[in-house]
Amino acid sequence: MAIEPTSGEDRVRTANIVYHNQVAGRYETDPSTHYLFQPNGPFQRRLARTLEQAARQTRGSLLVDVCCGTGNVLRSARAFFPHCLGVDLSVNMLQQARQRHLEVLGADANRLPLVDECADCVTAVSALHHMFDYEAVLKEMARILRRGGILYTDWDPNGHVLRQGWAVTSATRLLMGLRRWRNGDSIPETSLQQLAEYHHHSREGFDPDRAMSVLRHLGFREVRLYCHCNPDGFGGRETARAQVYLLRLLKLLSFIPPTARNVHPWVGIVAIK
Repeated sequence: MAIEPTSGEDRVRTANIVYHNQVAGRYETDPSTHYLFQPNGPFQRRLARTLEQAARQTRGSLLVDVCCGTGNVLRSARAFFPHCLGVDLSVNMLQQARQRHLEVLGADANRLPLVDECADCVTAVSALHHMFDYEAVLKEMARILRRGGILYTDWDPNGHVLRQGWAVTSATRLLMGLRRWRNGDSIPETSLQQLAEYHHHSREGFDPDRAMSVLRHLGFREVRLYCHCNPDGFGGRETARAQVYLLRLLKLLSFIPPTARNVHPWVGIVAIK
């Protein structure tokens, strides 16, 4: 993937700071994000199961959540890790997390102010597609992760789904237009948001295979990719199977053979260093 000039990276970083400062107070209840925060919802169950397994496998004490936002991952992680630290650039998001008595730090995901191999588990949920250069963020996450530690990412949009096939892209535009019409008083999909969600809207999209390749190159001994539709655990029952059937149909209309990789819209990765 071609990397644009540094000015492009600065624009994306600034857009993320401004956008997330604007929406911090209503971020958890907006229709575009509420599924991440539903009590005992599929994502919360999957998150808890993944973190519990990571804590059991590593027997570790420190979890670092990159781009922690309001503290969604940290709240779940406290049940499994004695020490949890969140990192984010949005002052207003960090304020929300601190009000919940979570330990957070203002810092750039590309330059984490943490020593090498200090963490037992490093997470990033709905975060990598916001990064101009998500490969650099993965490298930073790997740097602070100790040998034998676990890296977990989730809820990044699968570029193989949204960026391949005229029928899929047309249906996506239609659905987004309906969402803007129906939820006009909620978080709008403005040009600022589109820039903040850089790889959700860029031509290539977020490439899960490229992310896996980066982790393997960094020496992770096991990398598991999960293209999913929000199950309550990786390998579990999908909660939006109708969406998968629809995407299969749209791929066929686009003359693209549907596969597990190109009809499941979300990406999760669990890797052992």
